[in-house]
Amino acid sequence: KANVPDILTISDLELSIVIGNLLDNALEAVKNLPAEKGRIELSMSQVKGSLSIVVKNPYEGKILEDRNGQLLTNKPDKKNHGIGLDSVRRAVGRYNGELLTEYGNGMFRATVLLYPRENLHDYS
Repeated sequence: KANVPDILTISDLELSIVIGNLLDNALEAVKNLPAEKGRIELSMSQVKGSLSIVVKNPYEGKILEDRNGQLLTNKPDKKNHGIGLDSVRRAVGRYNGELLTEYGNGMFRATVLLYPRENLHDYS
């Protein structure tokens, strides 16, 4: 589902980074699930100038975190994997946004919030 204006405050490139990485993670999580369980939901909406992007997907297994609560990859090749959420976090950070993750009971939810331009801070 998408209900957004024609012109967004986030660049096309960074929107692609955000959606691409969130969907890539969701696809990775559901690829070994039975087809009837492998449903991924993507929704985008803009309310009062704030853009919300939500990706929800089922998962099986354990989700790993470091001691700071940052999610870690389950893949053995840690050098070349596990950078997707960091890329999302950096992209939304440039727009004074945030990435929120929630998981439990076999369901994972990633929410990106981007706030109106007038709420952006100029630190230059």
